[in-house]
Amino acid sequence: MAINENSEIIGTFTIIERDLDGNIISESRHSNLITTIMKTALADVLTGDYDEDKHVIGYIAVGTNATAANAADTALGTQVGANKAPVSGSLNNDTSSVAAAATFFFDSTETDYYATWAEIGLFAANGTDLLTHAVLDPTKTFNNTKTITVSYTITFS
Repeated sequence: MAINENSEIIGTFTIIERDLDGNIISESRHSNLITTIMKTALADVLTGDYDEDKHVIGYIAVGTNATAANAADTALGTQVGANKAPVSGSLNNDTSSVAAAATFFFDSTETDYYATWAEIGLFAANGTDLLTHAVLDPTKTFNNTKTITVSYTITFS
């Protein structure tokens, strides 16, 4: 059996902006940086040190800071609103494609998130361990004229 020395953990997310009638305004796919915290969490799981609060996808957060993401990041630069929980029932693992995924929805009435989003991050269930971090290019402006759906996928290749 050959060993693939180029195996990776790949984090991607898709952002779909819709107008209030449900029509798609834009759809974009982005890569994100896997943090040192996430790599440590995965090593913990493999050695039997499982802690649901640190090892389960819990939330995403959005922010306005466009500073480049770094593997050592532990928080977003400038977070907007509270951590956002996934849509009920959307957290899943698809073992056929070796992926973990969750979907997050921002309704047009959620004023705490109104801003120009320049960064996004995925947090563990404890709400403090930043698992992935990305700078959005282009940025996304969220306001009362649209909804935004974010589909997060982490793939093990």
